Amino acid sequence: MKEEKLFEEMSDIDEKYIAEARNTCNGKKPIKWTKWMAVAACVCVVLGTVIVIPKLRNLSQGESNPIPGGNVQDQQQAASATDEEDTQVAYHNQIVINKPKSIAVADLDVEVHAYNKLSENIWNTVLDEFREFCGFSYEELMDRIPKGFELYDFYSLSARQVKDNQLSDEYILHDYVFRFQTEGEGGVTMAICSFEEPLKDCYMECDNPKPSEINGNTLYIYGEKGNYLVQFTYEYVHYDIETIYVTEEELEAFLEGVLR
Repeated sequence: MKEEKLFEEMSDIDEKYIAEARNTCNGKKPIKWTKWMAVAACVCVVLGTVIVIPKLRNLSQGESNPIPGGNVQDQQQAASATDEEDTQVAYHNQIVINKPKSIAVADLDVEVHAYNKLSENIWNTVLDEFREFCGFSYEELMDRIPKGFELYDFYSLSARQVKDNQLSDEYILHDYVFRFQTEGEGGVTMAICSFEEPLKDCYMECDNPKPSEINGNTLYIYGEKGNYLVQFTYEYVHYDIETIYVTEEELEAFLEGVLR
């Protein structure tokens, strides 16, 4: 419709209808914005409470202050702990069995002190002497022995001292010895000494032996077909482990426990 025609049609509208339309528009109820603004404000307060209160609760329970210039020592300790968790290394064991070129057997001049079936007072004395000698407790060592290896004998070896290139008549504590039996009736003998290698009555000669690695620790393994000799130093204590009728898997499991 052209503008002139539209204007003419609008000019013919009765004034009565215009007045009624005007009164209808003026009679609409106004939107109550005040009520909705109050509801929105309440929602904001609730959300703010949900977000802020847990954070304040964490801080009250000792969480380090994230604000710059806060407790720097706590932040450093927390960062250090996180770094240690993130940098845990999964070691890959490497077992190398060195076949001996020859085997020699020697007699030992030692005194043997058995620690089976002792009274409680004597046993407690033995435990105190063990901790002082090794730097760790008997219980701590037993906790490192994996399942499937049952302890059935525990004793110590004392050897004569060498003074001025001569053997003295005095015997001093040299080794603690543990003997275990496997579920397959194999045997494991473990000797430990805190100041030098344990005494041996069996020597295996091997040219250029290659090292093995268990849990990041270096050790040397000799032997074959279930009969092995293992030598290593762990936490300043020297170990000598001999086995009989033990599988390679059992040997690795035992070493993993001791070297954990």
